[in-house]
Amino acid sequence: MTDDPRLVALAGPGGVRRAPLLLHVTAVVTLTSDSTLSTGSATGSGDLAIVRDPATGRPVWPGSTQAGLLRHHLAARATPVDAPEAALVGATFGSGTQQSALHTSDSRATLPPGESPARRHGNRVDPRTRLVEAGGVFDVEVLPAGTEFALDWRLHLPADPGGSVPDALLGLLLAATGLDGDPDGIRLGVRAGRGRGTVRSSRWRARVHDLTTPTGFLGWYTRTPSAPASDADDAADLAGALRTCSGLPTDVDALVDAAARVPDERDALVLHLDVAVAEPDGRGGVRAGTLLHGAAAAPEPGSPRLRPLRRPVEGCGTATIDPGTAVHSLLGRQARWIAHSLAGRAEDADAFVAGLFGDRPGPGARAPRPSRVRETDVPVEGGRSVTLPRIRIDPLTQGTIPGLLFSEEVLVGGSARWSIVVRRPSVPEVGLIALVLRDLADGIAVPHGHGSAVGHGRRVLTGGEIEVRGTGLRSRLGAEESCTWSEFRSGPVPQMAVATLHEHLGGTR
Repeated sequence: MTDDPRLVALAGPGGVRRAPLLLHVTAVVTLTSDSTLSTGSATGSGDLAIVRDPATGRPVWPGSTQAGLLRHHLAARATPVDAPEAALVGATFGSGTQQSALHTSDSRATLPPGESPARRHGNRVDPRTRLVEAGGVFDVEVLPAGTEFALDWRLHLPADPGGSVPDALLGLLLAATGLDGDPDGIRLGVRAGRGRGTVRSSRWRARVHDLTTPTGFLGWYTRTPSAPASDADDAADLAGALRTCSGLPTDVDALVDAAARVPDERDALVLHLDVAVAEPDGRGGVRAGTLLHGAAAAPEPGSPRLRPLRRPVEGCGTATIDPGTAVHSLLGRQARWIAHSLAGRAEDADAFVAGLFGDRPGPGARAPRPSRVRETDVPVEGGRSVTLPRIRIDPLTQGTIPGLLFSEEVLVGGSARWSIVVRRPSVPEVGLIALVLRDLADGIAVPHGHGSAVGHGRRVLTGGEIEVRGTGLRSRLGAEESCTWSEFRSGPVPQMAVATLHEHLGGTR
């Protein structure tokens, strides 16, 4: 006889638990931005290659990765800071003493018509200066926006939960909210914090199989793929799919109510900002500016040397975008400039900014710190493209070099809706973000993209909304759950946070 709970849980014939009910869930997850689902290995396709099915060569989203992302999202959402992992997590995804109730399968990608994985080039950015590193060129293989993955999950449920909501079902419902397109939700692949791998889910379906009955047993183990159902059979989310599902061991309304009572423990500042391609006009207003993110044009005679960066955007084809990497660089550089102007020592400023925006120390130093600021790739709408002639300047004489005439295609005007998430910010960090947004609204933030020395890349914050998520963060700031940018700027929160920032950095200037 043993007292080991792991052995007790596996006791009985074969050491296999009973699973009377099986909930079969299917859905479709669509990429809304580029993604590199990679194992981190380099191949002939680039420094980072996407994961492929060895048999078919199709890009694949491994089931183990799905389970890991869902578990991480549920743990962050349901577990208070510095507390043991919530019981919901173990009930759904397993622990050292219990098996996972959820089983996932590999999902093979279906690319948009006419699209194929692309190879993209990039350049590492110095975390201190937010400028590109010499020799830091790399390339990655990416899946375009619009790529779809068909999910196939199985959840084992008790036949009689004793009148309560099964923890595994509640945990799956909460975990699946990470796929609803929220800026702080689940993202696929590498460089997720820089706008890659954003997703939204759709076409949810659910069906219960009672494995204790001959009909349910044969219905599951002899099933065959059926013809696609009509759109009326699909639901927008998992809760909707469960409402149309018969045979669940609990009432769906009670399940949804139980999910609503689980507090979201994630402290985050979520910014939805309207940022125009513009610059101050000197009379208290703004005028259209120019933007050149700098994608190399086709090497044809007479074609522009550089043009605005265009990427596939889910739902609207190819569009000029504000990449998350560029937005991150702008925010990080402006934050560092502000911190240096306030801090008594440059080292204190660098350490403070690195704690928020991340850093990558040199060889032999401590482990790198990830950024807690997440951006998304977003389209720039309403602008127009203009080709401008340029001529190269001799760096010694500052005169023109005959015959070296070239052109660049720039974007004039337009606006983008930036979505930025600042995870677990302290009060001084909120103060730093408030100062960055103030400078952006006043049109004095650092420019970004190519040609900043000749006036390209000026941006102006024109409006937006700010969410303060998490009861702990709202309590520390004394803030409402959401407000507009103008209400936030004129309210008491920025003044209090900036004062705390100044005290934290110990600046006297």
